[in-house]
Amino acid sequence: MTAFSVADAVDRYVESQETPRVPDGTWHPSAIFGCLRQATYAARGTPESDPKQPRDKRILRVGHMFHEFVQRAIWAYPDVTAYCELHIAIPPLKVTGSLDVLVEFDDGRWELIELKTINSKAFAYRDLPKEDHVKQVSAYMAALREFGAENDYIEPLHDRLQRARIVYISKDDLRIEEFTVIHSEAREVEIAERVAVLESHRAAGTLPDRLPDTVDSKTGKPRHDWRCGYCVYATTCWEGAA
Repeated sequence: MTAFSVADAVDRYVESQETPRVPDGTWHPSAIFGCLRQATYAARGTPESDPKQPRDKRILRVGHMFHEFVQRAIWAYPDVTAYCELHIAIPPLKVTGSLDVLVEFDDGRWELIELKTINSKAFAYRDLPKEDHVKQVSAYMAALREFGAENDYIEPLHDRLQRARIVYISKDDLRIEEFTVIHSEAREVEIAERVAVLESHRAAGTLPDRLPDTVDSKTGKPRHDWRCGYCVYATTCWEGAA
């Protein structure tokens, strides 16, 4: 008889629910405004040198479960029509992605909702909303305004979509904070600029710079950016792979 443990059962289930993202030649809004080197590794299909551990995968799965719960709550809310997991694209920039919720109100307005699960400490130690999250939803808005969404046959929304909402939910105490993001043409320009940098490295076969070091607030010594500690390419990156 196979040795049984609840932990093993959970980890097997989590693995079965994962759908690895295969490089498809496009750029994703969640990556464009993060680490460009990480986005380049992913686009090349670089093997992960630091794969996520089982506990990390459990935490991510709980985040997905929270998303699904909140999506169902929004869908059931009266007097709004909610579209969940919309696939969007900005074809000229080779940008594709999937957003959490798009809401249509009875008065003809639309609003995009992006859900982020965090822990309660993040409310105290990080400035919210995070700038890369603001830029991510701005990319979603740009796609919907200009091109709509194919999987629910939503036509380009143009000026009917003027705002998005970033919603942070802590998994441990269920605190919810909501932040409004207004459409900005300047951010649309920045999307094109970031993609241009990524495409230039793709064409040249080079890598963007690493994230710059930060300074440890306790020791005063330089250290890698905190995001490097969660990156699946960290060892490859910092040991100098070309």
